[in-house]
Amino acid sequence: MSMDIYLRPADVAVLCGGILASLVVGVVYAVKESRHESSSFRYHRGGGKLHPFSVAVSLVVTFESSIFYLGYPSEIYMYGSYYMMQILGLIVGYLMMFFITIPLFYPLQITSVYEYLQMRHESQRVRHMSMWLGNVGNLLYAGIVTFGAATGMEGVTGVSAWIYVVVLTSIAVVYTSLGGIKAVVVTDVVQGVIMIGMIFAVLIYGCIRVGGVSTVIGINRPTGRLQIFDFDPNPYKRHTFWTLAIGYGFMCAGNSLSAPLVQRLNATRSIGDAKKCSGHFDSSFFDIAYSYNVRRSSGICILFTERLRSYCVETDIKPEPNYTISCG
Repeated sequence: MSMDIYLRPADVAVLCGGILASLVVGVVYAVKESRHESSSFRYHRGGGKLHPFSVAVSLVVTFESSIFYLGYPSEIYMYGSYYMMQILGLIVGYLMMFFITIPLFYPLQITSVYEYLQMRHESQRVRHMSMWLGNVGNLLYAGIVTFGAATGMEGVTGVSAWIYVVVLTSIAVVYTSLGGIKAVVVTDVVQGVIMIGMIFAVLIYGCIRVGGVSTVIGINRPTGRLQIFDFDPNPYKRHTFWTLAIGYGFMCAGNSLSAPLVQRLNATRSIGDAKKCSGHFDSSFFDIAYSYNVRRSSGICILFTERLRSYCVETDIKPEPNYTISCG
């Protein structure tokens, strides 16, 4: 298969610059914070002065991952746009954040949800047990996300994925440890601008490459990728309205009580700013999910098809009969 998918030197320079930017932000904020009296309140909650829009962008970036960027396009390419119904569940789940999470946790001014469990049950054992269970779950999730990103990097640079795992996790630990929550939020904003810009860049390029939006729609309509609604009550089907809208709603409701979300919301100036974060977060995630899931996946399907067709020709592999690689 052709190796022209590898990055050029200019691409590598931009990539390294983006990675090092996170480290620089952590160092800068560590130096700035060293001029003030050190306290847990400033380190973990930014002194309670974080801007709601910055916190909202940070939340969007926190709940995005390599699963989002690598998995969703593949899912929609192979099985269609049914996955879009998760947005209904997302909206329901994060309405819970607006009406329950913020009114409950913000007045308590706690740093972690585990503090609430100790206060509620008057037991440090409950807090410690919950903390360890949460850490194990986060560690497993972070491992999958990091390895997914590293695998993608390996595919375009030829460098071992394990090198990226070590480098990326080391930089994340350093800038988080040095700069505290302020460094995390600012770094998330920088990364969010880059990622959202990338989404629209690929969207625009993909549409131009295939001949426009009408061509994209014409390519995907016969394959069934634009079908969204399926009200079949069969729970064994891969995706239906019920499993996505209701099931994903429960998952998002759980996320609205997660430790990273509560910590960031409680780092804002007031409960009103925290609710603004909720509104920005919900609408931003909806916009990004819509653009990424439907438009980007549809726009690049022709590019993936060209690559798959050429690969099949070169390797004499026959594609599965259930999945079409024909573009017209």
